[in-house]
Amino acid sequence: MNQYFEIKRKLLHILLGIILIVLLYYDILTAIILIITIVIGLIAAYSAKHCTLPIISWCLDKFERRNVFPGKGVFTFLIGTTIVIAVFQKEIALAAIAILTFGDSFSHLIGRYYGNIKHPLNNEKLIEGTIAGIVIGFASALFFVSPIEAFSAALFAISFESFEIRIKQYIIDDNISIPVIAGVVIFVLRLL
Repeated sequence: MNQYFEIKRKLLHILLGIILIVLLYYDILTAIILIITIVIGLIAAYSAKHCTLPIISWCLDKFERRNVFPGKGVFTFLIGTTIVIAVFQKEIALAAIAILTFGDSFSHLIGRYYGNIKHPLNNEKLIEGTIAGIVIGFASALFFVSPIEAFSAALFAISFESFEIRIKQYIIDDNISIPVIAGVVIFVLRLL
């Protein structure tokens, strides 16, 4: 894997997030459309494992890590997005998706390329990345929710990324946990 592979993946992550945020903001995209997209994508990914599909196979080759389910990153991103759209008010969902899009991406990139201090809770993470993810996630969520909601959601969601969240033997992907945690935090703050 060359040094630019993860940068390409995270740029795709950001592009996908921006597209979803814009489409959701203008009510062009709904949870039902996302579910249909996920199902069609799963069929295409399964097919791509067995034969070459012109655009899909090229994208998987350029942006997907080896030895994972084809399109795993995009699928988990869409699943996390679908959950928050289905469960929370629009502005909460948009803030949660913004934290996933920008906070998670920059957390990874800053940690990987500029980080030096190991995270005390996870040897695979770096403190600089976590701090960058919180700050950038907070800034991006400010477009949709109040400062206290944006900061709290980014703080909890990006901090919890350091933990491995499991249900039985399955590790919950951070593309699902980050927006759900962010959405829950904002929702709870509004209840208080």
